[in-house]
Amino acid sequence: MEDQNKIINFQNLDDGLDKGKDFYVTFKEKLEQVQAFPGKYNFKFIVKNQEGRIEDLKTIFPEDTIQKNESKNGSYVSVTILKEVKDADEVVAYYKKAGTIEGIMML
Repeated sequence: MEDQNKIINFQNLDDGLDKGKDFYVTFKEKLEQVQAFPGKYNFKFIVKNQEGRIEDLKTIFPEDTIQKNESKNGSYVSVTILKEVKDADEVVAYYKKAGTIEGIMML
């Protein structure tokens, strides 16, 4: 079976500012073009390796397995969470919740 999901590079996404669109609106449109729903989605984040950051993500994704990988010098942690989602709106909602965590980088 051919994989219907394609890779999205955030740097290739138009920010929508010149069209009056919110970033998340543009992201949702692009996501719907390349991701099959319902299905599994890889959420990826980078956070500072400080107490509480991973716990904050665990409150947003309480039932999901969180894979962590520390940076070479230990200052940052990359986090991957594979989650079953029903649609692009759900993906956007999770990214918006995660965006409230101080210093988080969403990939």
